[in-house]
Order: sequence, then C-alpha cells, then structure tokens
Amino acid sequence: MANITISPAWGMRKTPRFNTTPQETAANQGNVYVANMSTPVWDFKMTVPLLTGRIDDPTSNIALLLGLFMEAKGGAGNFTFMDPRDHQVTNYQFGAGDATSKVFQLTRPVGASFEWVQNVVGTPTIYINGTPKTPTTDYAIDDKGVVTFVSAPAAAAVLAWSGDFQYLLRFKQDSLADLTLFIEGAWMLSTLELESVIR
Repeated sequence: MANITISPAWGMRKTPRFNTTPQETAANQGNVYVANMSTPVWDFKMTVPLLTGRIDDPTSNIALLLGLFMEAKGGAGNFTFMDPRDHQVTNYQFGAGDATSKVFQLTRPVGASFEWVQNVVGTPTIYINGTPKTPTTDYAIDDKGVVTFVSAPAAAAVLAWSGDFQYLLRFKQDSLADLTLFIEGAWMLSTLELESVIR
C-alpha cells in the first residue's frame, strides 16, 4: 500500500464528518436525529502550490503524486497518510477488563470525546493497569486497531496504549482536472480533496 507525504505549505484543511438521518416522530411532533456512524470520516482539502519536475522523471514531485493517483485508480484505491500534527497517542485508556472479553478496539481522545484508531504504525505499547504487555505473548493487534489478548484482562483492569497511527485515505475525485503547468518544470493543483476510510 502506498503512502503520501503532505507539505505544511499546502495549507491543509481537516474536518470530521458524520452522517445523520432525521426521522419524524410517530405523533409528527418534531424530529429525532439518528447518528449512522459511531466514528467520523475525516475530510482533507488542500491547495498544492508547487510540484516540481517532469512527469517522465519517476523521482520528481509531480510524478510521485501522479503515480500515487494512478496506483489508487482515482477514488477506487486507498493509501496511508501520517498527519505530522496528529498521529500520536500517549497512555490513553481504550477499555476496561471484565474477566471475560479478550477483544477491544483501540481509540484515541479528541477533546472530551474519542474515536476509533486503525492503521497503527509499528507495534504500539499496550498496558494493563500500567504494566506494559509483550506483543504476541500477551496480545495481538491487527491493521484495524483491534487488540486481542491471549487471556481476558481481569475485571476492572485498566487497558491503555501508546503509539503512532496513520489515516487510510482515498481521493475524492477521479480526475486531477485542476493540475496546471504554469512554468517549465513547475505545476500547481488548486484543489486536492481526500477522505479517510473506515474498514
């Protein structure tokens, strides 16, 4: 799976998006709003002011972006992105033991709320009551951020983790129609839109 590096100069906008369905009440007195997603999709929008090089030079900036776009087949494929301003979790509680459950989803804090974490980088540190556990021996973790313990943590045991994560993204468009060569060897893209993918 390919990955992308986004320059701070691209002026990235990043916003969470949910999906809500309004439903009228049986007595037709007001609406009830139903959340269809428990964790948000993140929208990324940026202007790429400068991509240098020639398309026929596979190491150039323009060729790398186009290569990623072609490998993804526009909006059909996925790629990973580590946000340089938002990719770390430190000793965050993602669950509590009940002496029965072995499987837990990693989460991370966003203000007073939280969201799922998928696509962890490397092997995160998993703690039970503050004690770091050993990968493989004590637990396994998959690419969706699901932690499976070998033995169910004790009742009320605090489960926490530290580590890095990436976003799984897709292009929101099937054409880079705004890509413009404004001088020889210098390109710009007025709008590049991406969205995160939840698996």
